[in-house]
Amino acid sequence: MIWLVRIPVLALTILIANVAAAFKWAELTADTRLNLSDLFELGMDGAGTIIWLLAIPLSVIAFVLAVIAVIFAHRRKITSLWMFAYTGAAINSGAYYLLKGIAIWTMGPAPFPHPVAELLCMAGAGLFAGVVYWALAGRKPARPATNV
Repeated sequence: MIWLVRIPVLALTILIANVAAAFKWAELTADTRLNLSDLFELGMDGAGTIIWLLAIPLSVIAFVLAVIAVIFAHRRKITSLWMFAYTGAAINSGAYYLLKGIAIWTMGPAPFPHPVAELLCMAGAGLFAGVVYWALAGRKPARPATNV
């Protein structure tokens, strides 16, 4: 029954983190500071369109992979904050580059500036999603059993 709460929280966390990362990525590629109102501009030329087109498919891919990782962690009784944080960063970065590879394969090669900044934005979003999920799931660091 608790999964009915955790799964939507995980999906929402990944979406919010990826929207923030995509907004920062759009800001870095534009080499200008974007206003927060640009996030809601959904016109054909608006930055918001780019942000949503990047964030939503990325969130779907990362969500599926994150659910698999969470199930694996729960079955193995892994409760480390660092495991969730690093796994979130790896999943989000991997999902981003998978999505980028699919885009290059379907639309042809295009210039993708700032590869280090892209990786930092996406890994940071995954790190955030992993830590938030760990905190909301009530995880505590694993302690060895004591025999008194």
